[in-house]
Amino acid sequence: MASSGSLKSTIVRTLTHAGFGALDRMAPALGARLVMRLWFRIPRGMPLVAPTGTPFEVRWQGRTLRGQVWGEGAPVYLVHGWGGNGDQMRHFVEPLVAAGHRVVAYDGPSHGRSDAGLHGSETTDAVELGQALDAVVAEFGPARAVVAHSLGTLSLLLALRDGWFTAERVVLVAPVDGVPGFTAHFRRLLGFGDRIQRHTDRLVEKRTGYRPDELRTLLLARRPGLPEALVVQDRDDRSVGTGPARELTAHWPGAAYLETRGLGHNRVLADPGVVASVVGFVTDGTEADARDELAS
Repeated sequence: MASSGSLKSTIVRTLTHAGFGALDRMAPALGARLVMRLWFRIPRGMPLVAPTGTPFEVRWQGRTLRGQVWGEGAPVYLVHGWGGNGDQMRHFVEPLVAAGHRVVAYDGPSHGRSDAGLHGSETTDAVELGQALDAVVAEFGPARAVVAHSLGTLSLLLALRDGWFTAERVVLVAPVDGVPGFTAHFRRLLGFGDRIQRHTDRLVEKRTGYRPDELRTLLLARRPGLPEALVVQDRDDRSVGTGPARELTAHWPGAAYLETRGLGHNRVLADPGVVASVVGFVTDGTEADARDELAS
């Protein structure tokens, strides 16, 4: 017999599908605006912790991005994901500084301590996040490496393709598929059809300047001159699954792949074995011999 919680969830899902099904038939433009509102709304942010580095501010599009910097040497940039903040990447800081790097972490638009993005305080997108990364790199100089998590991987690849900086190495932790994957998720979640989809695609392009099919991690990685890459993915990540990471690794020339188990989408950022592998890769191009051990 179904529990009261699962029954309630089923009822809500059924009503939601019925509502968006009706909007798809009678008011697809309204349905698309509702999809956009749900899609681009940032979830409740992760807790901020007391600063341990030197605070900084960088201007972007008339707004202020805030972050911290530690150490000396070639810069390594830490890029958080959707609903996260720079503090989420803190476990990489001390080991990278000890390895001789200057570490730069910041909060993207509408995240953490930074100002709101171009569309308000509770919303942003991968394009804005990529532009923000470009602005921070312009302040601190060319990247020795960039370590990016989740949606931050998409913003990183956009910045590498369309921005003004390069990186010698990149680490992609729990990479997302991109906008096509998000679209498929929301279609399943909300139950809308092709008419709302067409309107939503137009709104995404109007907002970001890119067609939805252009905002795919794998597509952005299919170009010459890519930096060396390490892709890190946990088998038990329910947020993005293992498919995008494996596909990305298969199509990225020479990319190394590190797969873990039991860490999920966020705890992978705090795992000592993962941190050691990332630092090893950033520092000398090796991802530590812990790879097979972590995946076993």
